[in-house]
Amino acid sequence: MESILPSSECANGGFPNKNGCTCPPGFKGNKCEHGCGSNTFGIDCTGICSMRQTQCRQMMFCTKGFGCNCPAGYRGDDCTTGLE
Repeated sequence: MESILPSSECANGGFPNKNGCTCPPGFKGNKCEHGCGSNTFGIDCTGICSMRQTQCRQMMFCTKGFGCNCPAGYRGDDCTTGLE
């Protein structure tokens, strides 16, 4: 009988399974220790936000349905312009 990892071994809300951990959307890795990159989202980070060469860059983050977005209070191609 195979043993499974204790729940404390899975990071970021992941839970153990017979092969390691099942990760929540937005995380990947054997123990769910890695977040999706700046241009990916979803289960195992397989969703892609932007097909542009520069992808989501600098302070942008990637969300399903909205694509590349600036954090609250910023705008512009590089999210460097503050909102007034």
